[in-house]
Amino acid sequence: MACSAEPSSSISFTSSSITSNGSIGVGQNTHAYGGSETGSSYEIISLSKLSNDLEQLLSDSSSDFTDAEIVVEGVSLGVHCCILAARSKFFQDLFRKEKVSCGKEGKPRYSMTDILPYGKVGYEAFVTFLSYLYSGKLKHFPPEVSTCMDSICAHDSCRPAISFSVELMYASSVFQVPELVSLFLRRLINFVGKALVEDVIPILRVAFHCQLGELLAHCVDRVARSDLEITCIEKEVPFEVAESIKLLRPKCQVDESKVLPVDPLHEKRKNRIYKALDSDDVELVKLLLSESNISLDEAYALHYAVAYCDPKVVTEVLGLGVADVNLRNTRGYTVLHIASMRKEPAVIVSLLTKGARTSETTLDGQSAVSICRRLTRPKEYHAKTEQGQEANKDRVCIDVLEREMRCNPMAGDALFSSPMLADDLHMKLHYLENRVAFARLLFPLEARLAMQIANAETAAEVAVRLASKSTSGNLREVDLNETPIKQKERLLSRMQALSKTVELGKRYFPHCSQVLDKFMEDDLPDLIFLEMGTPEEQKIKRKRFKELKDDVQRAFNKDKAELHSSGLSSSSCSSSFKDGASVKLRKL
Repeated sequence: MACSAEPSSSISFTSSSITSNGSIGVGQNTHAYGGSETGSSYEIISLSKLSNDLEQLLSDSSSDFTDAEIVVEGVSLGVHCCILAARSKFFQDLFRKEKVSCGKEGKPRYSMTDILPYGKVGYEAFVTFLSYLYSGKLKHFPPEVSTCMDSICAHDSCRPAISFSVELMYASSVFQVPELVSLFLRRLINFVGKALVEDVIPILRVAFHCQLGELLAHCVDRVARSDLEITCIEKEVPFEVAESIKLLRPKCQVDESKVLPVDPLHEKRKNRIYKALDSDDVELVKLLLSESNISLDEAYALHYAVAYCDPKVVTEVLGLGVADVNLRNTRGYTVLHIASMRKEPAVIVSLLTKGARTSETTLDGQSAVSICRRLTRPKEYHAKTEQGQEANKDRVCIDVLEREMRCNPMAGDALFSSPMLADDLHMKLHYLENRVAFARLLFPLEARLAMQIANAETAAEVAVRLASKSTSGNLREVDLNETPIKQKERLLSRMQALSKTVELGKRYFPHCSQVLDKFMEDDLPDLIFLEMGTPEEQKIKRKRFKELKDDVQRAFNKDKAELHSSGLSSSSCSSSFKDGASVKLRKL
């Protein structure tokens, strides 16, 4: 039920509101129920039942008593004009109008994009808003649209959480429900104090459009005190607010020694480049660079293009070959960080192909993929794409960045930006350890040569570890005396040695590597335990093991022939396999 601390709307389900509106109050009528306490409890139960019944009226699809439709994000929602008109002056005025299109069964149909003068209200936000109008209770926010895809985020100030509250503020303000405006005003002020400054911008815009002076003052003060670029402020904030921020900013600088002096000539040249980029005129950008003493990096022009320009323009600027794709701006963001905030797959792929590093992190430890995850709602990430339809860009951006990180296992701290990527690291280590162990069993000489070249002598004990851990699966043993940093260094060092061993094996012993590829993909789960299973299963395993020995022998002969001219001898490999490999495999 509506909280008594909130201002009451035109219909309120609290006993205090009923009394203040002149109806029969609890104190006037409680004796009929045998006392004030009994009467109060009875009224609470009655109001709660009324609230649940009205909410059921909204959600019950089996009996449709609606008399109007509101289309939100392509979905038609049936509503009851009498309830909306009683609860909202805006809908009361809207329903009085006669000229509207008709939906199914001749019901008046309204489009959310037509009735909203500004801002955006999504489907889930409007359903939450309607539920409050019907029941007087604010439901829990649906997590698929009010949380992000970063599993380590608390979801107390990430962009999806902020955006959902912003949408509800737009609905509450435009549709004139003052108690909800008051509620979300306090919630958004709380966001301003702890969110990233970039995420304060949507709050600032809703405060400006809805004329929420207190909230706007908090936002302006936060942005003015931040290091957000003036260019970004001018691009994303209403003009008059941007001007007030620029006037206020010098007064908000606590440490004047950290304020960089502004060179008017440099700013003028930089802005000319930005205007050329806004016009999609890369040729003019080239001309400006040749005629003025400024570079793309000095102007942070690639950061600007990635944030605001068409992907084709970004590709053309990268094609000039004069910009550092891993350059950090004054706030410590690389170009890829900015691209992740924009979530445009074409821009991200263009940067990766030019050498942008996914391992780079922001000053607060966020990688490009974690930035992208914190901006993405589960609704978009898990959305099913029908054949022939365009894939969701949010999901594509995350997948591309994570794939790039997996392809580069030495991506540094970024590997540990989320539990999912940490799991990927352990899985890759598990695979590499198994592969090197079986390479040593099946191709002892070749494996030893690859390990020596890769300086991976420490991997010599892999086979022993595999034998001791294969049954328990405990590949994450923790030394309580080992710090997380030391553990990470150890894992990455082992990953580097094992990866280089496998890489060199594929380069110099391709036929042996092909056998290992097939063995690791098809046979590893079964063949390491020849004596397990039913007699029939053991028979099949032994047959496949014989085929494997033949494959190994053929691969050995091919590589031996190719290496013969180099003077390398592999006789020890053949004898080692024939004499000991089958016995070792049975013991695993």
